Amino acid sequence: MSKRADYDRTAPEFEAAAPETSFNTDIFFVLIFATLWAWMEVEIEGKYGWAQKLPTSCAFWGWTWYHVSMNFIVLIVLYRSLRCVQFEQGWTSLVCFALYTVAWFVVEDVLWFTFNPSYGIKRYTVADIPWHASKPWFAGTFVYNWVVLSVWILSAILQIGYTHDSYIFRDMCIAVVYVLVLVLGSLARPGDYTNPVVSNSGCYVK
Repeated sequence: MSKRADYDRTAPEFEAAAPETSFNTDIFFVLIFATLWAWMEVEIEGKYGWAQKLPTSCAFWGWTWYHVSMNFIVLIVLYRSLRCVQFEQGWTSLVCFALYTVAWFVVEDVLWFTFNPSYGIKRYTVADIPWHASKPWFAGTFVYNWVVLSVWILSAILQIGYTHDSYIFRDMCIAVVYVLVLVLGSLARPGDYTNPVVSNSGCYVK
């Protein structure tokens, strides 16, 4: 066996190692990854969204270098981790990467507000989020989120119609239910931020 056989998707060894249901865990990876990332960003940014108080600078189109670097990390991790990207070929792999990537960004963005004690889902409004205020909003969120959901629905319809498979629809439902459960949990939580904002955590050895 050549050294390149492990990386050749047409090699018999690769095909045998790629089960037909290899994509079945992708949505769970996306949800866990997005949840942990949202939690981490809340810990970094606190109540000052869009890196308002971080030592970063503007990059382009309203993005900071903090956002650019973090988003590149996310894209690389998703591309190397999604099993459907690794086991599928051609346009199927690209569609898979696009679908799960935009889903990641929607889930992460909504959960940032859901987890953040300074906001909660009650303050997920145009008036409370100046960094999203310039975006077009519809039915309680900005239009981008509805576009992503519509693309997933269309992709699910096409997949069911042409391949008689329904994993895109199933994963969409899992993601929607997951986010809704966390959003409802946020509604039940007090919305007042009571912990003081300090300049540092004090978690270091003096």
